[in-house]
Amino acid sequence: MKFIMTLVVVLSIFLNTFIFTNKSSITLAQTVSEPTQSNDYTESQKKLIEYGLKPQETTGQPQETTGQPQETTEDTDTIRQIQKNLKDLGYYQSIVDGIVGPRTIQAIIDFQNDLDLPITGAIDSELTKYISRPTLILNTQDSAPFHYQISTFKNKIYGPVPEAIKAACLEAQINCLMKLYNWGEAQKLVQDNQAHGLFVIGWNADRAQWLHRSVPIIETEYGLFVRNDNPLDFKQIDSLDQYTIGVYGPSNTSRSVRTIENTLKSRGLNVTIKETKDDKPLFQELANSSGNYAVYSNRDVGKTILSGLGLDNIRYAGVHKKLLYYVGFSKELVDEKIVERFNQAFMKLQDQGVIQEIYANSGLNKIEETTARAEIEPPKDEVKPVNRYDVKTANDREIIIDQMTCLVWQRSGSEQEINWDEAKNYISTINQENYAGYSDWRLPKLKELQSLLASDIQKDNRLYINAVFDSMQQTCWSDDGTDDDRQFIDFYEGMVASKNQLDTNFVRAVRGTNCQEPSQ
Repeated sequence: MKFIMTLVVVLSIFLNTFIFTNKSSITLAQTVSEPTQSNDYTESQKKLIEYGLKPQETTGQPQETTGQPQETTEDTDTIRQIQKNLKDLGYYQSIVDGIVGPRTIQAIIDFQNDLDLPITGAIDSELTKYISRPTLILNTQDSAPFHYQISTFKNKIYGPVPEAIKAACLEAQINCLMKLYNWGEAQKLVQDNQAHGLFVIGWNADRAQWLHRSVPIIETEYGLFVRNDNPLDFKQIDSLDQYTIGVYGPSNTSRSVRTIENTLKSRGLNVTIKETKDDKPLFQELANSSGNYAVYSNRDVGKTILSGLGLDNIRYAGVHKKLLYYVGFSKELVDEKIVERFNQAFMKLQDQGVIQEIYANSGLNKIEETTARAEIEPPKDEVKPVNRYDVKTANDREIIIDQMTCLVWQRSGSEQEINWDEAKNYISTINQENYAGYSDWRLPKLKELQSLLASDIQKDNRLYINAVFDSMQQTCWSDDGTDDDRQFIDFYEGMVASKNQLDTNFVRAVRGTNCQEPSQ
């Protein structure tokens, strides 16, 4: 019996050795225990690795493995290159030695996991394909229903927006690794060059200083939430007189509410703004409030928060404005050609209906392809004159002639924000007074206003419009849209947006015909 047991053990060792040495690549089953080394990375270096970035080189780094190296068909130079790429991305924490050991395998597994690739731990053609691509670390926050984390899967980010971004990255052959932080930290890491970008973000002049902008990723809307027993049917900001409005801030969102505050004050009305760094306490306070209290928030985010908190005594009272969200890419770390690759891939998927399907499955608004392209792509035959804008004075009124489009614009416009009907009356008034010698002024079409959008922020006025124009008129009505969805251009944020026509914007009147458009 002892002889038979000994024979079984010998045969088992022989078979295991034979199988191990005839594998074509290294897999999870072949991992071994980590070697004990005293010189690991410091806490700060570990933090950099956690962010997915390359730590500084140190002396006496832990060895890849001890004893006999594992077998692989890949040559040493290929393995070294794989290790170097993994190290540059912060996955591999050992020396580049061309030996496939447990540290290399674990780095491969982590890389595959973050990209949602099949987990093999193997050096093969599939790994080589992905690891040679440009890799971007994109930070975000927990903001359901757009992007969120499931507690049982803490290293994964879910939602329709990450799904759409990943689809575009895959199409563009770019690796996009997504990391979740609180919003302040997410932004700081990008500003400190420890990550490559942010999503999703509204756009403004400050962000344009350090970020490239993607094509619009998703359309969304912001408005007011009130208690069910509050009769507010929000359509115009005057109805917010004597209200207290809670809002997340400081942020683009709170900036919108501050604009409402300033407009109401100019009319002798009053509103109190309460900013906080977390939306949830605002909604909880609203649920227990009485009187004129409202929360200004993204519609979809607000409804998700209410559902999560189980608050059924709060309702959405109406939209203030609709706008677009983007991915922002660090100007320090990301070449514009990479941004263009992403943009072209995203628009291609839009053309194929892929993005629309992703959003439809989650009940989110799709992006109109024409809007996305109009913001990013100039007319194909556009040739901008060296001195595009010609300033003229007539009857003590300053006008600007656009040499590219042949349109004639007011240099300034209305002196205060007015609603859309008041904008029509403003046009009638300046025509009656023969403004600058002309009586055919009109509200511009959206496309005409878009022609004034600068491709980048202007240093002289920190707006997305040439500084030759008066900087007061930062948001301007167009003649397009419907009563509940009237379109305008926000020259501060550099984008198309929309509001109920009872809300307010400035007016910049135009006259003439666009000579770039074919005649009818």
